[in-house]
Amino acid sequence: MRLQRAAVLDMLAQDGPLTAREVSARIPAASPQTVSTLVYRLKVERLIHVSAWKHEGCVRLTPMPAYSLGSEADAPRPPRARDVRRAQRARQRFIQRLPPNSVWAYAGRAA
Repeated sequence: MRLQRAAVLDMLAQDGPLTAREVSARIPAASPQTVSTLVYRLKVERLIHVSAWKHEGCVRLTPMPAYSLGSEADAPRPPRARDVRRAQRARQRFIQRLPPNSVWAYAGRAA
């Protein structure tokens, strides 16, 4: 476990922000669950922090945390894509229900 711990810290120092999945791909001897547990422990010990949120490919809608060395504050988690789309659809429904002479009906249109 100590060797993997040192390897993870070295990777983050050299290669910058990495997700747990990227770290586990670079350590072939460790399972993804082991690396995920190790990253969690390092975060609890304040040796690493969430520096950014990455979308891994176009398959994942939910971004994954990218970790860096240091005990700084974590980067804020972005809103879920599902919530943003839901808000956009609700706004469109609201605009469609307004009478045509309403000022709010022109809010989303370009001049």
